[in-house]
Amino acid sequence: MKKLLSMMVVAAFCSVMAIGCGDDAAEECLYWGFDIGRTFCGCWGLDLFYRYHSGQYERDNPPQPSKDGGEMHHVGIKFTYEFPISGRWYGWAGAGPEYWWTNDYLADDDGFGVFAEVGVGYVISQSLRLRAGLNIHGVDTEVTRKNPADDGDSRWL
Repeated sequence: MKKLLSMMVVAAFCSVMAIGCGDDAAEECLYWGFDIGRTFCGCWGLDLFYRYHSGQYERDNPPQPSKDGGEMHHVGIKFTYEFPISGRWYGWAGAGPEYWWTNDYLADDDGFGVFAEVGVGYVISQSLRLRAGLNIHGVDTEVTRKNPADDGDSRWL
């Protein structure tokens, strides 16, 4: 059991905000998550991840509220590559598929998307690392449309 635990790496993310892009993007919001994975020889790794972010969107379909807020959850698996920078500092990049779902919007949605990240990390111990970087989620959804009663088309966030 001890050998199995020494092979796992836990990386934690914490951010005070996420910034949306594209048509009808969310206002700035809370974003955080964590990874559990393994880095193999040659700096390649495989991680399971969870990400959370809240978001509030403008709405334009009276008599419903003028804003629609809720949460998006993302779980997935990603391939990573790490490289040393200096001492305990390292850089990394990762990408993979994800499953996502929403809570507390006027009409919730779920589906599959893509995930990519790049950043800098710090090794606290063999089994614990902290990371800070840029995370990008690509999801196709009908949730939070500015005028969701129109044609039912989805869009990428």
